[in-house]
Parts: sequence; structure tokens; C-alpha cells
Amino acid sequence: MNPTAEVQSTTIVFDIETGSQPADVLADQIPTFDPAEVKTGNLKDPALIAAKVEQAREKHQADFFAKAALSPATGTVVAIGFVVVNNGQAQDITIRFADGDEAATIDTLWELYRAHYGKNVTFVGHNILDFDLPFLVNRSRILGVNLPPRLFTYKGGRIYWNDMFVDTRALWLMGRKPTDTVSNLDHCAGAFGLGKKTGSGADFARLAIEDRPAASDYLTQDLSLTLNLATRLGAI
Repeated sequence: MNPTAEVQSTTIVFDIETGSQPADVLADQIPTFDPAEVKTGNLKDPALIAAKVEQAREKHQADFFAKAALSPATGTVVAIGFVVVNNGQAQDITIRFADGDEAATIDTLWELYRAHYGKNVTFVGHNILDFDLPFLVNRSRILGVNLPPRLFTYKGGRIYWNDMFVDTRALWLMGRKPTDTVSNLDHCAGAFGLGKKTGSGADFARLAIEDRPAASDYLTQDLSLTLNLATRLGAI
């Protein structure tokens, strides 16, 4: 072996986009609404009280549906995007939309992990340790998708992800708590003058149906921001 030969390194930058499950599926999961908890102040008119309670009931349901995409129990993976970087050179961005086959879409990432496990490869994303990976693992469990071996370890009541995973948000926080400072992708990328997201992830599921090119552009920009941020943070 030539000791001066270049060590091959590969980084896979990835991001997931989620949406809520259909309203009819979620109907039974809406937390119980308790009218007695609604503060009606000094209202005496039964009609006004009833109107306020109904308003609170509607908000209770709207809040549930608004947050449904953030939980693996009520959400679904709409798309996964990734870009492979070999020795600092980024390849084409790949985006896979679930389009009714969420399980196969999730397994796209797990297959990449299986294929590269034990090699000089890292998987990089923004906030993947707190959101993307837990979401993907629990959706896999729910859907019956086989998880790759050695993905994480559980010890002392805590989850430890494999060292192959690098989170740009954690690199930015440098040990600080997420509640202590802003650390979303827009903020971190903006600090380096890398640009901004093209919209809101809350709109992605709708765009995936109504405007697929716009959805692809949104995820492509997220991946580009993460790739460039990872480079500036020394993860690539």
C-alpha cells in the first residue's frame, strides 16, 4: 500500500420532509377536548360562552393538525433528499418522493447506511439527531421496515447514535442547549452568508402534490444549504 495515497472519504448529506397523515386517519388521535378548561372570564350570556368554547375547540383541533407532521405517530415521510460528496466533490442531488410508498422511501436511506457501514463515510444533516433520525426510526418501526444494525445504542436511558452521523446543528451549538440560542438552518447558514431556505417545511406536503418542481426546489435548497454549512463547520 502506498503510504502517500489519498484516503478516500465520502459524505452523504441528507434531509427529510414530512407531512401529516390524512385527516380521517388522524381523527381518532385528536386529544380529548375539555370544555371546562376554557376560560370564559366574566361572560354570562350562554350563547357567548358557547361560542368561546367552540372557538377553543376549533383551535384545539387546528393546533393538533398543524403539529401532526412533526410526530412519527401522526406524520409521514413525504420525501428524502441526499447528495453524495466524494473527497470534497459533490455529486448530483437525488430526491425521492414517497408517493404512496413511504416504507421504500425510508429504506433508501437505510440501504445507503448498510452499504457504507464501517467505511470512511459520514452521514450529515441539520438537526438529524433530534428530529430526522428519531422520526425515521419510529416510522420504520411502525411500518415494519427493518432497521440497519448498529444504528444506535441505548445505554443508561439515553440514545447514542452511531459516530457515522454528524449533525451540523450540534456543531453550531457547541454544547449549548437548543433553547439557549437560535440554531435553525436559516439562522446558521445565514451567519455564513450562504443564503436562505426558499419557503417553509410546513408547506412541503402540499407542494409535493400541487407543485412538484417547487417542492423539489425547496428540498434541493435545503440540501445545498446543509452541504455548504457542513463544509464551513469542518464536517466535510
